[in-house]
Amino acid sequence: WYSSFRFWHVVAMREVPSNALYYTTYYNMREIEVPILFSGGIAGLCSWTVTYPLDTIKTKIQAGLAISIRQAIEEGNLWKGLSFAAIRAVCVNAIGFYVYEQTLRLLTDKSVKSP
Repeated sequence: WYSSFRFWHVVAMREVPSNALYYTTYYNMREIEVPILFSGGIAGLCSWTVTYPLDTIKTKIQAGLAISIRQAIEEGNLWKGLSFAAIRAVCVNAIGFYVYEQTLRLLTDKSVKSP
């Protein structure tokens, strides 16, 4: 089980800011009544764009391509592949939040009678 937690620091380095930005962006956009699909897509895009270099560093360390954060940074190519990740982020997160909101609506709808 040790190997599961071996790189927790680089995972946290990426996940904490990523999730904070992701949910904050979505929440704030929904507060001003931006449509769900657009809010979800932009939330995913913002999150990935800002934290993409951190994800690249994390992946290099986990894959054994770098032994430290410093080495991963020095190797460069921290933004390589962002365009594909950005396209995917918009699509996946728009659909994900739409499904979430629709499921929440169905589960909390007072007009639906339970058996």
